[in-house]
Amino acid sequence: MFRPSIWLLLLLPACFFPDSLEHYVHGHWGGLGMPWNYRRNYFNPWLQHELVPDILFGPPPAVLQVVYNNSYPVNFGAVLTPTQVQSQPTFLRWPCRGDSLYTLVFLGFHRYTYLIFLQPKQIEFDEPTISNTSATERPSFNLMDFAGKYWLTLLAGNFYRAQYDSYVPTLYAQLGFA
Repeated sequence: MFRPSIWLLLLLPACFFPDSLEHYVHGHWGGLGMPWNYRRNYFNPWLQHELVPDILFGPPPAVLQVVYNNSYPVNFGAVLTPTQVQSQPTFLRWPCRGDSLYTLVFLGFHRYTYLIFLQPKQIEFDEPTISNTSATERPSFNLMDFAGKYWLTLLAGNFYRAQYDSYVPTLYAQLGFA
């Protein structure tokens, strides 16, 4: 089984979208949410790109909107270059409740995946902090084991595929591959 390294983990105490979670999970098609039946669609991008079953047991029930540099949206397997995504995203949005806590996980290896998990309570994580400038310190990471350990519920997600460009040698040097 593919075990990606974790690249980013943030605790998110607030919500970026005021509509209720229930409104989206139970079949609303407009805005960000997708109906539950999209999970069974043969053309589901999570299945097409084999993120299910490589890192997830099933597709997220809702869409996480991610945009880089106010110009480059993450869109279910669309190709983005390292130059386009070298900075943090400028926009994140998912269906949520204002009184809930969330964990954002960004991981990948050619298929860079953003996932939002609903937390049952405030969590003190005991995983080691890993520098974003070193590849040697990145341990094998099992996302489903991590989610189970902290009773996290998968809520939303999105992903892109990476394409080589002129920024890759700089990135490799930063990670110690050069």
